[in-house]
Amino acid sequence: MNQSLHIFAFYCTSAALDATKTIWREIAADETKASFQNK
Repeated sequence: MNQSLHIFAFYCTSAALDATKTIWREIAADETKASFQNK
């Protein structure tokens, strides 16, 4: 029981980190496009 809980927590943490990285990449891409268009 305890072990599966740890695996579940680890999976959730990994998924959250992946989502955060993806969001940051999209934000960075938008910022880059905006700065290129402003020049």
